[in-house]
Amino acid sequence: MQYDCTFYVGDLPVDATIVAAGHEPNGYFWEGMLRYLEPDLAEQIELDSEGGMFAAFGRRRQMKRIQGVLAPYLMDNGLVADTLAAAARTGFDFDD
Repeated sequence: MQYDCTFYVGDLPVDATIVAAGHEPNGYFWEGMLRYLEPDLAEQIELDSEGGMFAAFGRRRQMKRIQGVLAPYLMDNGLVADTLAAAARTGFDFDD
């Protein structure tokens, strides 16, 4: 059985922080965030995001893990800013 983890984007509390860092706060950005934070997990699942929605599909355990990883970032500007700064130092491209 396949499960999903989805959420709408573009009206999140952290959008201004994402824009200030030079990124578009869309589903593809959040795919990049997952690839940065959990690259192995991102390789094991199907990602099918759009401009207005993050969408991942896989086993239940994987979806719960994604939820646990990304949920804190949806509301915490400081966490997002710190992560984007750390990623920039490594040359990670969220928009790739």
